[in-house]
Amino acid sequence: MKTNFKKVMLLPALVALFSMMFVGCNNTGEEGKEASSIEVSTETVTLEQAKNSSATVDVTANCDWIAQPDASWIQIPTKQGNGNASVKIIARNANDEIGSRTGNVTITSKDGNVSKTISVVQLGLGATVEVSATEVALENAPEDKDGVTVTSNVDWELSQVGDWFTVEQEKAGSRTQLSVVAKGYNETLEALAGKIVLTYVDGTETKTVEIAVSQAACVPSLVANPTSVVF
Repeated sequence: MKTNFKKVMLLPALVALFSMMFVGCNNTGEEGKEASSIEVSTETVTLEQAKNSSATVDVTANCDWIAQPDASWIQIPTKQGNGNASVKIIARNANDEIGSRTGNVTITSKDGNVSKTISVVQLGLGATVEVSATEVALENAPEDKDGVTVTSNVDWELSQVGDWFTVEQEKAGSRTQLSVVAKGYNETLEALAGKIVLTYVDGTETKTVEIAVSQAACVPSLVANPTSVVF
């Protein structure tokens, strides 16, 4: 029996070639499964300062996954899922600090091969300086006085426009009582106008609060001397 040597050698070579092509085109994971994939609609969410403020992130996946926060103030009702789903991120409590706080939510495939991290920011109270009144009106009399209460969670600096009044300060905790006192009479026929300016820093921004200050005008009068004339 005559054997064709070329055909015998060609057959194993073709088998090996087809095997390499099959392996090269196969992008699936182990046991023929597709590799795990997770995508999120956003990688950063911002929550308001208040308790229970929330945001929703859409998850696109082809696998089972687990969502895990790394901060105790972050709550996730849906902690695991399969395939596409939405994950709601909730602030358990209000952020009573001046600045914002940050945490993360990590979504990881159950096989541990892929994960996505979502940065979570909750806003803080911010710097606040509040006044009980934005206007002080003094009578036309020396030492006439009126007051304004300032409530703040940051330090502030006071300046004034007008040298005809003084400002006294008495601080107690987060509140400061301002007493505005007239130095003397207003001898003009127009009301005197000035202001108090409170300046503070909120993050990188410098802000001001103004309190208008006025003193009543002099009342015109006519005095006759002598007070009577006899003819």
